[in-house]
Amino acid sequence: MTDNNGVNKIKVLVLDDDPTREAAYRQMEENGEIEVDFQCLKDKDTSTVIHGLSAESPDIIFVDHRLDKTSTDSANFMRTGKCVTPILREKWSRPPILGVTAAKKACLEHDGNSFYEEVFDFGDISQLEDFVRPIVNGYLSLGGNSDAVQFVNLLNAPESEVESILHSIPDELRTLESDTFKHAMYRWFRRTLHGHAGFLYGKEWVAVTMGINMEDIDSFIDTFGCAKYAGIWADPSEIRWWKKRLYEIAIRERSSPRELVQSAACRFLGVKPAQYSKCHKCGKQWPEILAFSDDSILTKLVPAHLECSMPHPKRYLSHSFEEPRIIIE
Repeated sequence: MTDNNGVNKIKVLVLDDDPTREAAYRQMEENGEIEVDFQCLKDKDTSTVIHGLSAESPDIIFVDHRLDKTSTDSANFMRTGKCVTPILREKWSRPPILGVTAAKKACLEHDGNSFYEEVFDFGDISQLEDFVRPIVNGYLSLGGNSDAVQFVNLLNAPESEVESILHSIPDELRTLESDTFKHAMYRWFRRTLHGHAGFLYGKEWVAVTMGINMEDIDSFIDTFGCAKYAGIWADPSEIRWWKKRLYEIAIRERSSPRELVQSAACRFLGVKPAQYSKCHKCGKQWPEILAFSDDSILTKLVPAHLECSMPHPKRYLSHSFEEPRIIIE
């Protein structure tokens, strides 16, 4: 669909059995770039509603993960959104399907990641507008190709990292056909390349790399603009920075190869001693990494020296990504 200026609007399909949520989704339409088709499934047969929709594919689909307010038969056989995704995929193979739930953790623990490209909390609906555009535009930029090289080109990665990123993409993804390839690459990007520190760093890894504590990193973050990730599927709410380019900034005025990266970075940036990062274990300055504080499932990452941590016995990532480590007790 196009607006009065001939610009294509992003068509969003929403399947939800709670009519009170429509207003939250409609907020995405306020700037005129997005059109929301809210299909209320309350007391309706989900399959009948889907099959009655236009054959024209939406650009992106949001599905309520818990569908227990539909018609009795539908609620018995399609009680969750993941039961609906095969029907949606049969009707439209192109658009990404995102699950929305009030219990995100439980959804993910019950295989939600296998059925949806992404899982969101209902509390974040009002923030989805800024996320919809990069998802849809990223899918469009891949076109009808299933080419890993084209995908990596769209990352706009440092030239020296291109081959390593290509080698880190699982072989089984490279053989997939067009739409399936795009869905698989989106999932790999979000959950691995974007989701784990390695080629890309989140703010906490930026802070520990530069030797700055998290309370003060925002005062310096604009300095790293040239390292900011701006490629396909860049998420404005979860900014990432290229590790390679961060290190280039950090050692720009390094006095010698023996000088700590954090020391050189703090001197170059004019960081005060009170703003230096401290190790969670020993309390001394300039830890090199982030490590898990304990082995519980929901434990947080904290700054740590290598000697104050050890490889995590229960977590593993490929050599292209930062080694999961845990604080030594």
